[in-house]
Amino acid sequence: MMQKKVIGGNVAIVLAIMCIVFVGGLGATIASYTSVINSKDKTHQDYVSTHSHSDTEFSSLDASYQGYRGAHSHTDSEYNTYVANHNVANSEYDAYVANHHHTDAEFDSALTAPRLAAVNLTAEDNGPVTQDLGSPLFGTSTFHVYGYVLNAGANAAYNPKIHVVAIQLGGGTAIDTYITLSTMHGESWTTIDSTFVYSGDSLISWTLTPQWTTTP
Repeated sequence: MMQKKVIGGNVAIVLAIMCIVFVGGLGATIASYTSVINSKDKTHQDYVSTHSHSDTEFSSLDASYQGYRGAHSHTDSEYNTYVANHNVANSEYDAYVANHHHTDAEFDSALTAPRLAAVNLTAEDNGPVTQDLGSPLFGTSTFHVYGYVLNAGANAAYNPKIHVVAIQLGGGTAIDTYITLSTMHGESWTTIDSTFVYSGDSLISWTLTPQWTTTP
């Protein structure tokens, strides 16, 4: 009988120890979770404090938003008016296409047509002409034009020439003439070297314009 009482007492002691361990572990767990919850709550409060706005700030933002909406909104009548003013009827579209349409032959012709282009075509106002004896011809000056002219097209350029116009100080025209060239075949070039004599004021501007025809 005494042995049974001892065994029962031991069991009670073991159970008491287990209860103590369990309660201690539960307390530690609760303490750990409490710490985590407090940390999360602090993070939340910090976020709220840095992202919150006063009523005044909110009202200001709302006023800005409403102002933007007012400036960028349109009524149905405004929209309909815009559509009416920018609408193109099918007939208008068809007419535009017809006026701006080109056949393959026209396209090929545009590619092969003669096109004269000035290449390093230079003009110089050289001042008074000098006689062989060394004395200048009173009131006369020279204008020198030199460089190259290229036919960039595949077809020949007929009657090619350079229209030379030079304007003097005061607005008068000192030179208005042509440099005449021979027929230029497709993808060919020629040199220019011409001198013109003029009198009066010095030149302030000039133009050198290539001209040609597509037929002889």
